[in-house]
Amino acid sequence: MKKPATFVFLGRLCLALGKYELALSHLAQATDLGMARRHVLPYKAEVAFCMNKFDDCKRYLKELPEQPKGSELRHLQEYWNA
Repeated sequence: MKKPATFVFLGRLCLALGKYELALSHLAQATDLGMARRHVLPYKAEVAFCMNKFDDCKRYLKELPEQPKGSELRHLQEYWNA
């Protein structure tokens, strides 16, 4: 059985290697297999940013539940949604 966490890991690995399309594919598969979107969206936003797809980056951060005040993700959400 395929585990969603494995695909998150593969997505993060591909992101680090600059293989952005493959990273998105793995992250989408993680969601399809049941991984909560809140765990995948920050990585999808990072991939979108690296690909200069800033509208997608903004959308992913907006879809993410509001993060705790002072957290790095909250700062990013506030910046992109200002």
